[in-house]
Amino acid sequence: MKLTPWFPAEVKPVHVGAYLSLEYSDGSDFFRYWDGQRWGAASRNIRNALRFANTSFACQENTWRGLAEKP
Repeated sequence: MKLTPWFPAEVKPVHVGAYLSLEYSDGSDFFRYWDGQRWGAASRNIRNALRFANTSFACQENTWRGLAEKP
């Protein structure tokens, strides 16, 4: 799958769903679920990101990227 470039935190996703998010502390990437208003808790895999969709993440400033094309 082709991914978008990294977007800065002030640009929010247009679509609800799971996205890759860059962790500032160590530069590793995690999956987070965007519900249209807030980011969910971080997870190493997309399945858990979907499970944590309703778990609000304290830090809402996330650099993120998603799919560049429909799957």
